Amino acid sequence: MSIAKSYLASGITSKTARGLWETAYSLYQTATFQKKTLYFYHAPECAASDALLQVLPKLLECYPKVDIKVRTVAPCNDPSLAPFPETLAKWDHTDAQEFSKYLKDISPPTTIEEPALSTVRNMLLNLESNPSEYIKTALELRSKTSFSDTPQANDEMLKRNRAELERAGHWMTGTIYFGGRFYRGLDRMRLLEEQLTKQGLGSGTCMVYNSFTPPKPVGNEKIEVWLSPRSPYSYLTLAIIMREGKISDEGILRWHGTDVVLRPTVPMAMRGVKVPLKKVFTILFDAARVAHHHEIPFGFLKDPLGDAATNLLKVTCYLQKTHPGKEWTFLLEAYKAAWSRAIDLTSEANIVSLAPLAGVTEDDIRAGLADDTYSVSVKSSREDLFESGLWGVPSFRYNGKVAWGQDRMWFIERWLGDSSAELTL
Repeated sequence: MSIAKSYLASGITSKTARGLWETAYSLYQTATFQKKTLYFYHAPECAASDALLQVLPKLLECYPKVDIKVRTVAPCNDPSLAPFPETLAKWDHTDAQEFSKYLKDISPPTTIEEPALSTVRNMLLNLESNPSEYIKTALELRSKTSFSDTPQANDEMLKRNRAELERAGHWMTGTIYFGGRFYRGLDRMRLLEEQLTKQGLGSGTCMVYNSFTPPKPVGNEKIEVWLSPRSPYSYLTLAIIMREGKISDEGILRWHGTDVVLRPTVPMAMRGVKVPLKKVFTILFDAARVAHHHEIPFGFLKDPLGDAATNLLKVTCYLQKTHPGKEWTFLLEAYKAAWSRAIDLTSEANIVSLAPLAGVTEDDIRAGLADDTYSVSVKSSREDLFESGLWGVPSFRYNGKVAWGQDRMWFIERWLGDSSAELTL
């Protein structure tokens, strides 16, 4: 990745660029007499869609000046965009179930299977021109499994909706598109509401939390955290944990009073999973707005893939064995170097230069780069990740429960007994 590309990435992901884009898009809509419209891409079998569907009436009540259009879509079947579709569908269901425990007026996801699924899909396709009736009917059909009438299939319309979603720049169902930006599931609802409020379309929140916390374990359970050198969300996760946590004199990172264990893993792109450019940009723009929200430096980047990722894994695993606690400080400094300072981490000299920032010696870094035993630790981490029903990072495991995504750190806080924890991005 050239320095010119690093500057380009910094420019297009900056808070200024985001603000200019949103303002320009809004002015364009006004100049062309377009209504401020949000598009909801809904798949009846998708648990993230189901959760979003349930908050839509409240969202439209809070923001009465916004228009809505609904699109029925089938889940993505492109392996380069959705590499583990069955695992994702299962995880979405588990995740939505957990989400529903902490939100008022949200019920657990339902399961719609064939032949009912095709019937529901076709019924909703026929209602797309009437969004309010669509939402009302979709809510009524959430748990219906048998039908006396079967509407005519409309595969062409289903394909058009899928093409529209991907043309706009996304691939996942349970997604809202507004003002030139995507907001997936409940995860980015706060950002959507901020944008709707900013444009004078209403005010309020459609997500109301309860104070439920599950029983805490009796023993000294630890939080396991899977991170990858190339994942921007891994960087954001670690930055937040290190900001809120503390490393003890014994080299143990404690977050909310609980020990945290690092499980380093190889990037998906180095596990044979191809990542198309469209997906890269979608992730990059989303990670940037999360970084801006948490005031974490981000954007002037040098992609830490290939040899760079291997170097980071080697040193991280070595320090984890020989200098407990320093694996965290080193990895955070390496993330900052790659994601906010465009440092080339394929260079031994550049990695060695991180030593004083990480609190280790240059010889420690060199010893780590020469240690090939890292592969044993990485292989074990990957196997445990898959065994937990997950595949991506950042992921977490605590007391038999698992969570995926930097925006699920609040789940861990609830599991640790914080009844006020909410989704904050």
